[in-house]
Amino acid sequence: MSMCHNLDKHNIVKYIDCFQTIYGKALVFESLDISLFDYMEMKDFAPMLLSDIRTIIQQMATAFDALKGIGVIHTDVKLDNIMMVNHHQRPFEVKLIDFGLAIPTSQAKKFRGRQIFEIMTRTELMESIQSYKPSVSSVSQVRVLLIGPVGAGKSSFFNSINSVFRGHVTNQAMSGSSTTSLTTQFRSYSLKAGREGKPLPIILCDTMGLEENAGSGLATDDISNILKGHLPDRYQFNPSAPLHSEAHGYCKSSDLKDKIHCVAYVTDACKVSIMPKKMEEKLEATRKKVNLMGIPQLVLLTKVDEACPLVTEDVRNIYRSYYIRQKMQEVSTRLGVPLSCVVPVKNYSEELELDPNCDILLLCAVQQMLRFADNYFDDISDQLSNMKVKE
Repeated sequence: MSMCHNLDKHNIVKYIDCFQTIYGKALVFESLDISLFDYMEMKDFAPMLLSDIRTIIQQMATAFDALKGIGVIHTDVKLDNIMMVNHHQRPFEVKLIDFGLAIPTSQAKKFRGRQIFEIMTRTELMESIQSYKPSVSSVSQVRVLLIGPVGAGKSSFFNSINSVFRGHVTNQAMSGSSTTSLTTQFRSYSLKAGREGKPLPIILCDTMGLEENAGSGLATDDISNILKGHLPDRYQFNPSAPLHSEAHGYCKSSDLKDKIHCVAYVTDACKVSIMPKKMEEKLEATRKKVNLMGIPQLVLLTKVDEACPLVTEDVRNIYRSYYIRQKMQEVSTRLGVPLSCVVPVKNYSEELELDPNCDILLLCAVQQMLRFADNYFDDISDQLSNMKVKE
């Protein structure tokens, strides 16, 4: 905020100075009293007088008008960000603070938007997924490979999708926090619509986490074998010795139904900016292998609630958050995939009950996987048709 605008005269916190630290730039603002939230908490959230409410609203209107004049949108207005100047001597004189999520009005164009929470309901999405059928008759279930760094949320994503269709939070796949991968086996998880329900038309394939150092984590050669359908379920990974074609358990003959039809790179939104160079190189090498095989790819951007306080408050704010949009653009650039292929999700990690809005995000991700797989099957069908024409 430039001081030339005298924003502090318009109920906006006064900027004083800035200086550089080892952690980045620090900003200095005037000292204020307590937030409106803290004030209401002190009063046990007793109803406020209409005259006091009117006073606060008038001051906020003044602040918004000043921001509009310089082309800025705050995007994170809440009681915590409305500060009292001095609630003893100057009752209900307030100022707007915290512009960490503010954006220029020029960048406030609609971005996917909240319509996914309004147009498609959780039930409609579930029914759409349950009724899906691959366009290739030889395949009954789409196989999606989950790849990503340790702790990004691959196993948690399966657990979350499983939870949605089971109707309660589950933890079938081993997940949690660790510096090394908790998943040590290749797992092909089939999903069911309810405990005794029919299998869903999608299988989520979980792998060992990627690690930046050579000889640790999921090996690139094992990824190739998974893509081609050569690795059996419950294969025990050995980072220093990938499975070779003559080894016991190697599936030499594989059909289209055994291969991977879509790859999802699982990435932690909190760690996109600090992704190690070696990890980027591993992901790039993997992406090139997948590209050569013509398999569609998308990115699951996880832990969006931990990355942005706006989403922490309400997951429906996910497409209103400029910060999340920045993270989506950044991961799109780093991994070399189109922005339209980046899907933000929130996995279940500490919750005991399901959240319908969280479910909608998760189900939209599955829906995209099925659509991408359809593209892959269409390409396969076109290749077969061209071969028949040549014959």
